[in-house]
Amino acid sequence: MTVSRIARALSGAVLLAAAGLLLAWSGVRQLESELFAALTRTTIDSGAYSSSDAAVVYLNAGTRGMFGLEITSSCTIAYPLAGFLLLLAFLAQVPRWSLARVWLAGLGSTAVLVAVNQVRLLGIAFASREWGLQTGYEISHRVVGTVITLVGLVLAIAIVFAVIGRDSRAARAAA
Repeated sequence: MTVSRIARALSGAVLLAAAGLLLAWSGVRQLESELFAALTRTTIDSGAYSSSDAAVVYLNAGTRGMFGLEITSSCTIAYPLAGFLLLLAFLAQVPRWSLARVWLAGLGSTAVLVAVNQVRLLGIAFASREWGLQTGYEISHRVVGTVITLVGLVLAIAIVFAVIGRDSRAARAAA
């Protein structure tokens, strides 16, 4: 077995393990809620805070309009990100693509997915705060949030194939 094959096999194993851990570890939702609270404090609600017991961010703290948004298992970035890690584990096995570029694509797509999910959560928080949980939450979570997530997924896929595809184009141009 060559060094390249060993590196690809190890990369695939690490990516598969990371996907599994991401899905199994409940702390990922807590980390997301803490990031969400920090972003919310700097943008739309300086009093927003994250619960230390659960993946909940509270807005309008200290007022009668206080409410919490929970990062549930269906709201977390863990599932889409795990899917991307599985895709990258597969792509790491294809000798046509540089392993370094697969990892770079993984970093880029991970950053995009996390950022887009945080933007989606900020949109939900803003709409819920401005238009109430009945209207603001429902529309921003179910409709707008879904569109934002789909755009993020498409962007992440485009990043993966733009980054790993550069090697193939350069190799064809050199030939």
